[in-house]
Amino acid sequence: MPQQLDVSTWHRRDVDHLFKTYDIPFFNVTVNVDVTKAYHYAREFNQSFFLLTLFDSIKVANQIQNFRLRMKGEEVWEHETIDCGSTVLLDDQSFSFAYFKYVDDWAA
Repeated sequence: MPQQLDVSTWHRRDVDHLFKTYDIPFFNVTVNVDVTKAYHYAREFNQSFFLLTLFDSIKVANQIQNFRLRMKGEEVWEHETIDCGSTVLLDDQSFSFAYFKYVDDWAA
């Protein structure tokens, strides 16, 4: 169950107030990540590289409190877990968007 943060004592209060003044209060970060081991693992065990890296990414994101925070109006809420969404390639080479419910078990 989500829990509301007390933003009056939150260590990110000032940054929260700053971002609320933006029309689109979000940002992206792009980094290079060496996924060689994941690639070889996926090939060796005949697994989907896409699903493997998506699973690992959302698993790590769920371990970081700041990634589980969501703004709802003027309030900040911490969720126990978060799910994810991603574009997915379709058979006709177009793409769509899919949501993935987070599970903590790769086999599931």
